[in-house]
Amino acid sequence: MDGDLLKARVLGMLQPEDLEILLNMNFRRAVERGEVVVAAGEKVDRFYLVEEGALRVEGGPDREPRYLRPGQVFGSTSVFQDRPCPANVVAQEDVILLTATPKELDWLIEAEPTVAARLLRSLMAAVAARNVDAPVGAGALPQPAEPSAEPSGLTRLAEACREARKTLLKMGAPPEESQAYWARERIPAVATAYRPVLRALAALLEGVPGTDRESLVEMARRELMGVAGTSRLVERMHTRPAGLPAGYRGFNHIYRNLPEGDDVLGLLTDVWLLTRPFAEAIRERRTLANERVNREILDRARPDRIVRILSLGCGPARSLGDLLEEPGMAEKISVTCVDDDQEALVHANNLLKGRAPRGDITFRQGSPTDLTPDAEGFGGYDIIASLYTADNADAPALGRTLFTAHRWLHAYGALELVVFGDAVPDWLLLEVLLDWKPRRHSQRELQDIVARSPFKQTNAEVAPSPSGLNLFLRATK
Repeated sequence: MDGDLLKARVLGMLQPEDLEILLNMNFRRAVERGEVVVAAGEKVDRFYLVEEGALRVEGGPDREPRYLRPGQVFGSTSVFQDRPCPANVVAQEDVILLTATPKELDWLIEAEPTVAARLLRSLMAAVAARNVDAPVGAGALPQPAEPSAEPSGLTRLAEACREARKTLLKMGAPPEESQAYWARERIPAVATAYRPVLRALAALLEGVPGTDRESLVEMARRELMGVAGTSRLVERMHTRPAGLPAGYRGFNHIYRNLPEGDDVLGLLTDVWLLTRPFAEAIRERRTLANERVNREILDRARPDRIVRILSLGCGPARSLGDLLEEPGMAEKISVTCVDDDQEALVHANNLLKGRAPRGDITFRQGSPTDLTPDAEGFGGYDIIASLYTADNADAPALGRTLFTAHRWLHAYGALELVVFGDAVPDWLLLEVLLDWKPRRHSQRELQDIVARSPFKQTNAEVAPSPSGLNLFLRATK
């Protein structure tokens, strides 16, 4: 059917006031050129009727793309059944769509019955136009076939990973120069490609008991590594022994925020991972913790006394680099840093000793969570700070850390801790792809731990960070 005639017959059933009402009710949506409307593998739960512009339905490697123009529809079967989209549907140019889910249609029928009736007539006309050349009875159902087995969750994840890989490879090769800029321009498309993967991963592991979960996580990790394994962040997170906390290499890559990969799949995955909430939370806690620790030092610094600092992990110690460059500051502070990550200790040593060669700076290798109140050589601190120790501690272990810190602090000394809050949505991604299971604590849980510690709640503050992704704890003795 001619395009102009199709548009007139399908969309001509709607009155101008209908379009205004549909716009105000969010049933008319504008989509910019190049935007992915529905990704391959994503469930289609609404119909899309093209009012203006054109959509491109991408074919496979050996198939030409198809185009949907005004008066044409896709997703019409969603009125009675959700099913996955077989291909990416992308805006070929700026597009206006009429779209609704079955529940939204029910609501429209009650709220604006005449508008709903004309919209449904347009939808019926668009569906009928697709079949105008088919013989009568072409849609008759054959003898029902034997029901096929529902694909397993692992099969759906494997398919989602294959489709994501294909989509990323279609983005082409990056230029020799400005690869990071090239990759950052494609973040929305990469996120769209990974969306079905995250959904399949959640469906696979939801409600699985611990006895079965480990083997499923390992199988899911193998599938994800096929598309994401050449990301530099993934590679660096997997250089540490399995099950140990994340270390210097992974954190430093997140701090640098410069995407890298061994190939285009790795580069595009890396740039996407560096924008995820967990990476934003890590960068935020470093920035805010630097400010808080430096403020504690400046508030306590006096010409006649030295401020003694214990850094549990190297994060807080590294934050002192800029402060040590101020004239005379190296003579005013004494720093002890404890970490079980040898690389982190070497980096912090190079940084701080480079800024203050004669400063009183001591590095000790060991796990901060294993320290006990009677450990030799510890005590008399004005400030104890940690960026990541609490990520590796459950509630009892965190309580023991607070007890130890209280024993080691001077009167009016301060403890500064930061933990992941409940708002970070990336736990499955961290567990499966990065092999990292940091603890998360609610604000109430952290307050209860403080209340049971020697600090007591009256001498402590637990507050979310500006993003809500982290929780900061400051307690004074």
